[in-house]
Amino acid sequence: MTTETVSTSELQTSDTDNASSPSPLPNGPASLESSSKAGLWSTKGRIGRVRYFNRVTLPSLIVNAISAVLFYYSLTAAPAAAETAATTLTISQLILAIPLTIFALIQGKRRLNDQDRSGWLQLLFLIPLAGLVPVIMMTFIRGIEGDNRFGAQPAPPTSNDMTLFWILIGLVGVACLAPVAMTL
Repeated sequence: MTTETVSTSELQTSDTDNASSPSPLPNGPASLESSSKAGLWSTKGRIGRVRYFNRVTLPSLIVNAISAVLFYYSLTAAPAAAETAATTLTISQLILAIPLTIFALIQGKRRLNDQDRSGWLQLLFLIPLAGLVPVIMMTFIRGIEGDNRFGAQPAPPTSNDMTLFWILIGLVGVACLAPVAMTL
């Protein structure tokens, strides 16, 4: 029985060589890495269902929470302060809604790209009832396996993504039930 000793410097160079070499597989780590490098405001690349839901729902809940607090304050404030609170609410909604809408459209485009569809399909949002089609497609239809014309396959959701997803599902449920509970 022979034992071979290897120095730590040899191990480090072999590890870095393996880490930097691109994967020979088309769906290997190198292709997954390139799709996840696109920034949040980038229109390039693809995102999966869970990341799409997380990226659109979290900012929406934050903006709606700010609006709800300002709305509640405008209802409960003294008459002189109510007008100021209502004006603040309107201005804050305009300031927050514009970037939120642009961000949601960018994420929607990337989600449709994951299904090998054009982001222009989001124009259906402008047609009553037909706007449900892209919502259903972006939320429930799985993306194309492997690379497509829009880029590499997105990385699968991490455990942090899944944890955030379930927390957001719970918060959306609470947000939907809160107005009903307030009327009781």
